[in-house]
Amino acid sequence: MAFLMFFLGRRHLVNTYSYLLSIYLLHVSYTWNMKTAKLLNSMDSQESYISVIMKKRSSFLSNLALQISISYCLNELRIHIPASSMPWYNLIRPNNVTSYMCNTFPICLSLYQIMTRRSIEDYIFYCVAPLLLDLALMPLVQVVNIYKEFDALLKTAWMQVKSFGLQPFIENQWNRLCVPTVLRLFWCSMIGGELIYQSLKRVYDKHNNGDVNLLEDEYTRLLTHRDVYEIVCYLCIRGCSTIIAVMGMSSCVSFVSHYVGRLTSYIIGGQDDDDSSNIATVTAILFFILALQTGLTSLEDEKKLNRLYRNFFLLITAILHFFHSMANPLLMSLSASKNTSITKHLRPLVLCAILLVLPYFIVTHLWHVNDVSSWLMSVTAFSVEVIVKVVVTLSVYLLFMIDAYRDVFWEKLDDYVYYIKSFGNTVEFLVGVFLLGNGAYILIYEQSGAIRAIMMCIHAYFNIYMQAKEGWKTFMRRQTAVKKINALPNASPEEIEAYSDVCAICYQDLLCGKVTNCQHYFHGLCLRKWLYVQDKCPLCHKLIYEETTQNQAVDEDDAAAENHFVENRRAVPHNDHTD
Repeated sequence: MAFLMFFLGRRHLVNTYSYLLSIYLLHVSYTWNMKTAKLLNSMDSQESYISVIMKKRSSFLSNLALQISISYCLNELRIHIPASSMPWYNLIRPNNVTSYMCNTFPICLSLYQIMTRRSIEDYIFYCVAPLLLDLALMPLVQVVNIYKEFDALLKTAWMQVKSFGLQPFIENQWNRLCVPTVLRLFWCSMIGGELIYQSLKRVYDKHNNGDVNLLEDEYTRLLTHRDVYEIVCYLCIRGCSTIIAVMGMSSCVSFVSHYVGRLTSYIIGGQDDDDSSNIATVTAILFFILALQTGLTSLEDEKKLNRLYRNFFLLITAILHFFHSMANPLLMSLSASKNTSITKHLRPLVLCAILLVLPYFIVTHLWHVNDVSSWLMSVTAFSVEVIVKVVVTLSVYLLFMIDAYRDVFWEKLDDYVYYIKSFGNTVEFLVGVFLLGNGAYILIYEQSGAIRAIMMCIHAYFNIYMQAKEGWKTFMRRQTAVKKINALPNASPEEIEAYSDVCAICYQDLLCGKVTNCQHYFHGLCLRKWLYVQDKCPLCHKLIYEETTQNQAVDEDDAAAENHFVENRRAVPHNDHTD
């Protein structure tokens, strides 16, 4: 039922909750009337009802004010209930005489009890029972409306999936239902209620035990640091006790990481908010997957707190990787654009310095306070990977900055950048292999599970196999391009002087270069980068390196030489050796 109501539209949700709140307010009205009536009946039966009211006027007036408020709320709630959805509800709508009875019957309950000294249940049975029965039947009629709405929703959803696909439909429903906001409000409400309850409970326990005096002691003595620590630990345990609670905590983690990402992007001078949105999405998914594959909800309280502590450190290392992905393109663009603003360069460089120092201190601290474990090895591997990525980024940035202030074209720059990035990709690949082995060890010896096995398969495919395949493809493409470039002749100084033009790819002065088969001149490095993309000349679109044509020519030369040898053999007379 709760699942169906979650997918309802706003109008039906308002109607449903209006019905439920009306019934709840009637129950509150009846309960307070009963308490007031019992208090007034405890007085002397010989006194008049006016004297009874005057002696207990505070209780009577407070109850009267409460009943007037409830009557006003009931009147406002009926505005949201459509008349067409329930015909007999027209009897108590505001445009009928019976609406006055509905608004004033809580007050009448109190006055009837006092003046007649009879049981209040008699009044409810004879006067208000039809009204209560009508309100009790409202949810049943609303269930029918819910079913009709849900059936129409399914048909509309099926049409949208057929027209636009499954992913746009899921994104549309996700945004329409505001799922992250709902989960966040649920988790914050639960934690806020638990926080208030635990704080008041501890304060009153101390007061009852004589440890503190609520009137004389200062507020700082009511809760000690030990109490605050215990409350925080309890809230962390309570916040991940069920799957829904874990989803709410993941939504809150996503919310915090989103604004941390936006703040970081603003500090380093980034312009795109997609990075912060990606951080929020991936951190929520990562935190939820970590909770599922470690069985967080089914652990004991102490183990649950320890596992939550470990998952947060894994999450921190993942966020550090995102910070690097935000600084890396910014540094590359600054070095390529020859921007001379020191502030723009300094901001991402400071972030890179933090990414170099912070993982080191995190790993050092964890190795001092924890024993060696598979979790600690994973955090260490992630931290080392962050440090290596930052070192690679700074090295490439430094090479680009040196090239930006050189007057002569640096032909070896591409080779140096390739070697540095290859080193970083190799380290990343080795870390992926190590994490796969570490996960296999956990799966076999520590904690098995289907979710962990599935995540290991996904990691093996995307982070190991696909990365190795892409790296090998890049290596072979580079080797092929180098082979083609070496097969082309170098331009002589006389040819370059006669050419007296720039390279058509980079528009830099041509001091040395290669000559294609179509007699066009380019830098060797520029032509090699061009060959990574296609084999045709940038100017005339002819094949730069006709490997098949050259092989065919070689084969034709070999065939001609063989035919010439055969003809010469035929021209020589043979000597017959017979007995």
